[in-house]
Amino acid sequence: MATNRATDINLLPLEAIQRLPCQFCSIHILTAGNPRARKFDEEVVASIISATKTCILRNPNNDESARMGKNVGRQANRTRKRREHNKLDDGIDMVKEKLASTAQEQKDLKARLKDLQVQKKEAGRTPRHNRPSTSQFDDVHIPKIVGLEPLHTQPLIGALTHSLS
Repeated sequence: MATNRATDINLLPLEAIQRLPCQFCSIHILTAGNPRARKFDEEVVASIISATKTCILRNPNNDESARMGKNVGRQANRTRKRREHNKLDDGIDMVKEKLASTAQEQKDLKARLKDLQVQKKEAGRTPRHNRPSTSQFDDVHIPKIVGLEPLHTQPLIGALTHSLS
């Protein structure tokens, strides 16, 4: 088609072939002396003629440059995927190493805990009076009221009669 524009025919190759009486004349008119254009037009004419005879169209993606381009694309895609998988493998290895070190630390801590529990058993029971108080009201100060005796010092009968009167 580009060759047709260059020769001022402005026809599609099939139209040029159908309008001109002979195949060789059409090629000469289409190319107008340009050897690269002539080669291109001959390929186009051959593909059109074979397509009309066999009813099978030419595959434009099956030439050498298209195959090379697809091969390069596939190779680049394989390389990219390989890099991604290598990064994921590195991440997996790093997590496995951390798990192994964490498991070792956990074993060490369990052994230390066991040793401390054995030492505590050997030391005996903690005395009750030396235990720290766990009441929430230990820090609250309750003031004493002057003139009142604690209830436990008053006699029980006197307290009952005193409270009823």
